[in-house]
Amino acid sequence: MKNNLVDLGLVIIFIFPILMGIIRKYDSKSVSYELYDIEKSICLLVALIFSVELLGDKSVLENIFNVIDKIISSFSDIVNEFPQATNVITFLIFLIIIYNILKLIVIIINKIVLEPLLMGLENSLNRQRSSFLSRLVGGVFSFPKAIVYLILVCVFLNIALKIAGVKEEYKNDIKNSKIYTLVDSKVLYKFADKQIVSDLPKILNNSLKIVRQEEKSIQQGTTPKKKDKTVTREVIYYNGVTLDEGIKSNKAIDDYAKSLTRGNGSDREKARSIYSFIGTNINYDDNKATDVLNNNFKVESGAVPTFRTRTGICFDYSCLYVAMARANNLKVRLVTGEGFNGKSWVGHAWNEVYLADEGVWINVDTTFYKAGNYFDSKRFNKDHRGASVAGEW
Repeated sequence: MKNNLVDLGLVIIFIFPILMGIIRKYDSKSVSYELYDIEKSICLLVALIFSVELLGDKSVLENIFNVIDKIISSFSDIVNEFPQATNVITFLIFLIIIYNILKLIVIIINKIVLEPLLMGLENSLNRQRSSFLSRLVGGVFSFPKAIVYLILVCVFLNIALKIAGVKEEYKNDIKNSKIYTLVDSKVLYKFADKQIVSDLPKILNNSLKIVRQEEKSIQQGTTPKKKDKTVTREVIYYNGVTLDEGIKSNKAIDDYAKSLTRGNGSDREKARSIYSFIGTNINYDDNKATDVLNNNFKVESGAVPTFRTRTGICFDYSCLYVAMARANNLKVRLVTGEGFNGKSWVGHAWNEVYLADEGVWINVDTTFYKAGNYFDSKRFNKDHRGASVAGEW
């Protein structure tokens, strides 16, 4: 199996400070400086999270702008003209202020508490004259620094996933990194989807049109005495096609889907392989989204045209996932509801897939693949709502 370079880099970033701590041994002054570096990194991380949390609340942001507008009369015009730029500048100002306040608190605590403790520990180690113990303590004191460095690098990797100019192959390496995925699921998801961060990806338009239509058919009588009768049934169209038409597969799709999961042991691995393929290889079709918005349903929709053209919108992504999951004997659902595109809630479609060996249904959104991890992610409910199962197979 191909080694993930992102994982390799993250391992080096984590291990390097610990090795340096072991090599240099314990020295109270060096440790004091290193701990201060760690504390500054923690201050930056806390300031980053706090700024995102604070400015993620629209009411707080509006109150701040109202206060500034009273001081600078033309400020509201600037906000209206450059809303995203204003948000980013406000975020950076808050980040700098909070960071420096936290750093001042840390300096005071270090002078009163930490530095005397470190000096006392050094005197104790000098009395024992143990080189091994001194190196061990040096490595232990470098451990928090390694964790902070790892988290900070993962924060920047998370931002890289949301920047359009970054090559897809690099983004795929990040998403397939086990270490990054672990940090993302435990730490980053808590603040990565706030409004200030969600403004980065704009990948979803209001591209799901559901039309309920009554269709009449003639049911012929079974005997001469029984007359023909008219039967009315409701047919639901998704972007101009029925659900059965949308999820219809062919041999090319089935064969390719099976080749994707060859070698996968668990249902989760199979489901993720399909998710990664669709998210990586299918491009969002903005022109088609516009056509659907204007009720132009002459465009092809569903799994077959999406696999052939490598383009589509949310319904197409979801149909292709259904087709490929079924080819691998995975139970799957197509779900409709609303997705948050960074500005507003819009009509959207995604999937749920059943992992038989775990006994659970998990959420999967291949359309959102380029915006981050949307495979059984804790962040899923932050930008998906109103889920309704359209079909299950």
